[in-house]
Amino acid sequence: MAGRQRLPLQATLDVSLMKILLPLNGTNHSHKVLPYASKLAELRQAEVVLMRAIDPMAFAGEGFASLATKRLEHELMGAAQAYLDNVSERFSVGRVRNLCVVGPARESIRAQALQEKADLIIMAPYAYGAIVRWMIGSVAEGVAHMAPCPVLLVRGDHSPEPKHVVVPVDGSQLSVAVLDHLAPLITAETRVTVLHCCGVSQEEAGRNEATGTYLARLREDLERQVAGRDRHQLALVDSHAPDGILQWLKKSDCDLVAMSTHGAGGFENLYLGSVTDQVARQSPCPVLVFPPGAGSA
Repeated sequence: MAGRQRLPLQATLDVSLMKILLPLNGTNHSHKVLPYASKLAELRQAEVVLMRAIDPMAFAGEGFASLATKRLEHELMGAAQAYLDNVSERFSVGRVRNLCVVGPARESIRAQALQEKADLIIMAPYAYGAIVRWMIGSVAEGVAHMAPCPVLLVRGDHSPEPKHVVVPVDGSQLSVAVLDHLAPLITAETRVTVLHCCGVSQEEAGRNEATGTYLARLREDLERQVAGRDRHQLALVDSHAPDGILQWLKKSDCDLVAMSTHGAGGFENLYLGSVTDQVARQSPCPVLVFPPGAGSA
């Protein structure tokens, strides 16, 4: 198997002039990202854009009179601005702006990320069950699939200076390219583990020549990707993803997972979920997602 060509650094974070888009919806759950975002902004001297998307039609319904809808929109915008003013006081950095927009959350976040030329979107993932995801989905997961820049999914209070990053790969170009995208984000002291879930044990591979040959070539290819990168190591597990990834995370000391998303779309993704979505819902540490279209929109 020939070495895979690395993708251009389309989704690389520009940490020297970082602009962070921070969508909030007024819930305690969305506020869980505030400590992390505040620390990261202070560390990088980043500009933070606090965003609230409101959709009057979600409150009023399609049959609501136009004049009443406009009045409701005005009231909601005023409340949203007051809410963001209050949240902005939690940030010690000087460059904090508030942004209130009208429209559905997922589409509005993508549009504003494009308009603001955001380097990073930070959100809190929801741990919805399969039925609820099928009915309404998760805004954070939707954004992670369609955003024009990397999306950081944070649950709880963590350090924005990762010491050990795990990069799950499936052998595809998108998954391996994350190693290049990470380069500006990590330091010389950061350890990086490239994790691949084989889905088959060495014993099973030994009994099947074709499977054994494939795994051997894949390992060689991944070893070439890791070679020459300081403090990078390769780890292979027998389990299938995402279970193998989550089991490995529980036993490790990693403080950031970085991965691409190119899972199932549409109905299939809402019902089954992609590997990245499932890892984001259950990971004990933040998950940095590189959507396939990031940087190219």
